[in-house]
Amino acid sequence: MDIPRQALAAFVVPRAGETINRGILRETLAARLPPYMMPASLDELDALPMLTSGKVDRKSLPEGTTPFIDASREVVAPRTETEKRLAAVYAAVFGRPAVSIVDDFFLDLGGHSLLAATVASKLRREPGLEAASIGDIYQYPTIEQLAAALDTREKTRHATQAEPRTPYMAPTGRRYRLCALGQALGLLILAGIYAWQWLGPFFTSAYLILDGWTLLASIIPALLVYSISLPVLLVMVIIAKWVLLGRMKPGKHPLWGWYYLRFWFVRQLTRAVAIKYLAGTPLLSLYYRLLGARIGRDVFMGGAGLATPDLLSVDDGTSVGFDSSVDGSWVEDGWLQLAPIAIGKNCVVGSRSVLGGHTVMEDGAVLGDMSYLPEHGRIPAGERYEGSPAMPAGPAPSPGDQAHVVLRLRPGLRRRRLSLSAPGRGRGLSGHAPHGAAGLHRSLLLVAALRPGGGHRHRARHLRRSGAFQMAAAAAHP
Repeated sequence: MDIPRQALAAFVVPRAGETINRGILRETLAARLPPYMMPASLDELDALPMLTSGKVDRKSLPEGTTPFIDASREVVAPRTETEKRLAAVYAAVFGRPAVSIVDDFFLDLGGHSLLAATVASKLRREPGLEAASIGDIYQYPTIEQLAAALDTREKTRHATQAEPRTPYMAPTGRRYRLCALGQALGLLILAGIYAWQWLGPFFTSAYLILDGWTLLASIIPALLVYSISLPVLLVMVIIAKWVLLGRMKPGKHPLWGWYYLRFWFVRQLTRAVAIKYLAGTPLLSLYYRLLGARIGRDVFMGGAGLATPDLLSVDDGTSVGFDSSVDGSWVEDGWLQLAPIAIGKNCVVGSRSVLGGHTVMEDGAVLGDMSYLPEHGRIPAGERYEGSPAMPAGPAPSPGDQAHVVLRLRPGLRRRRLSLSAPGRGRGLSGHAPHGAAGLHRSLLLVAALRPGGGHRHRARHLRRSGAFQMAAAAAHP
């Protein structure tokens, strides 16, 4: 029986008069070694070749010829067509005439990462098995498990394709041109909003100076104008959304149509306002509620790019990570598609993750960092999904876990440890209110830095203060 050239080989020198029990040896190694370190072959030698230094001469070792398998194990033949195709690929890669569908890729067959990559590459050339990946081999180490997962995935794909697809909506030339004209006019308004946020304080100060005010006296009203600009613009966005769109509903609308033009303008208007300063504060949840989102208590929102607030439902104690997308809008086949997204209690959406339309996260579900839950996806209660597309990754962690942040100050200063509660265990609005104030303070610093000669001095003071300590964050269980 052939052994793959790129495989782990083991050699043993038995004591005189003794024999090796391969079954017991396999059980011992399986209990002590990770699966990917299980040898594919085990051969007996009279003596190990040695170097003059007393080390084993690995170059003089023969190639492994005896597979390290449990001869007494039950060999289960393939039953389904997918299992037969997988068994043929496994047999070719491992150089074996037959492979049991319950053999573990690592423990029983002696596989490793390179062989997993080889198997995944061959499977992708098979019709209907193109979706197989290296991660699937690790997650489903037996042919029986992998075949069942691939069959389920294929049935889901066919069911999705079997749904009646909306015919392509070809835009008319008149509608296209009218929409472009409306967008051009909207850009003028958006440009004015962008400009006001930066130039408003300057215009205020310049006007007061021309009116006889001193430079120092004119700065205070300029800062006041800048500080109230963000709240005023946020109110303007809320009013514009309800006047132009009302309450959004799931459905589809022709691309370049009247609804699309209004939706585009409100979306761009939202992006024109610097709501990124509200990310990670309770003020962002309040802002989204005023736009129509259904957001429960003690919800952490780390992303500020929501364009379909009416279609988002987030229950109590949930955490949506930084730069994550929970927006239920996209363009397909000439239609603007709008779909709901529902997130249950005490859920976690990892940083930079994406939820597609018609997705549901049940109570206590977790979506890992940089993962994608595709359209119509669902994460069961208490389960953790990861990857793109997201796949099951075991049970969700306990909500009682905590993260500890250690501030390591300069010599002579005391060490402090802060305990940050896990999602769903916060202290409400009063406990997070300083974050909202910090966001407004951050915007005020921009204007203060623009005062002639003040920017460099402020920056130097900031660097001196920030250099007073170093921060080291370490996640730990309580």
